[in-house]
Amino acid sequence: MSIAAANLFTRNIYKDFIKPDATPEQETKVSKLVSLLVKVGALVFVLTMDKTVAINFQLLGGIWILQTFASPTQKHFGGSSKEIPGIGEIGCIGLTAFVLNVVVTVVLTFVLEAFKAPEGVDETKPEDYTADAGGPGVQVELPPATAGTSH
Repeated sequence: MSIAAANLFTRNIYKDFIKPDATPEQETKVSKLVSLLVKVGALVFVLTMDKTVAINFQLLGGIWILQTFASPTQKHFGGSSKEIPGIGEIGCIGLTAFVLNVVVTVVLTFVLEAFKAPEGVDETKPEDYTADAGGPGVQVELPPATAGTSH
């Protein structure tokens, strides 16, 4: 992930915005430095955070990198560059999808609050955050009869 993040930074930010005339050697040096910084930052972060939180953040980070900083391609099946709805310019469709997700979330939040929709009940208890598999009250697997049914 650090190499992917470094390459994405070097190609999509450093080369495009900071130094457009960078040589391949300069790009390599920047990419190596950014990769090292990402690794050191990740190490400090993981060593100071709870293991579960660190793993969840790693998973989320991978999703966000893939969604928002996908490398643009030319005309290719499944490419990440498409026309942005409403603007008409070509852009990263992953970033467009991310922005649309945020807009829909914010708009629906206000609409549901305006209609006083019930928020639901949070049944999470403080001890749920530190529960381990096999501990008291923790099911390792769902019983086959209850999988896919509602309560």
